[in-house]
Amino acid sequence: MGVAERRAREKDAKRQKIMDAATELILSEGFDKLTIRKIADKLEYSPGVIYNYFEDKGQLLFDFCEETFERLQDSFTEAEMDALPPVQAFRLCGQRYIDFALENPAAYVITFCLPPPTDVDGWIEHEAPAGTKSYEILVELIRRCQESGDFRPMDTAAAAQVVWFAVHGLASMLILCHGHYGMPWASKEDLIRHTLDLVERGLR
Repeated sequence: MGVAERRAREKDAKRQKIMDAATELILSEGFDKLTIRKIADKLEYSPGVIYNYFEDKGQLLFDFCEETFERLQDSFTEAEMDALPPVQAFRLCGQRYIDFALENPAAYVITFCLPPPTDVDGWIEHEAPAGTKSYEILVELIRRCQESGDFRPMDTAAAAQVVWFAVHGLASMLILCHGHYGMPWASKEDLIRHTLDLVERGLR
């Protein structure tokens, strides 16, 4: 390994350590109490080290969420979906979304479940290209199912958002609530299967 490659890997590793420390602080204290100083103190770095990687807290949060969206998008590629029959691809997309959430619970909760930070300008208006692309893949899958006659005609954007809300609700409940509060919970596998069944039937 050359010097340049080693330094690049070390830089990537340090950046990931910063992200991991920020993740722990956000989950324990929320967005608004996160500061560059707190991240630095947790890692025993000087604040200047953090600023070598992120210009401010806002950039760190934007980068964190965009990278989460990129990993989500990678979990259901267009090429893979295009190779399957429409409804099968639709089901797989829903399954992959839920699997991603359960395999990455901290990133999922931070990106999808927490109230937005009040001290980061442009948070609501911020565009996340990978997130938009993931949504577009879902819209296209529903359109394919409509064109094949498997799903009834309806507004594809509204249908996609209903599907997203349904699987998001399931994913967040599985992460945050399943197994707690003394409830007689069904298995995760059954809850996932039945939710996807109900969503599919509602669109047919």
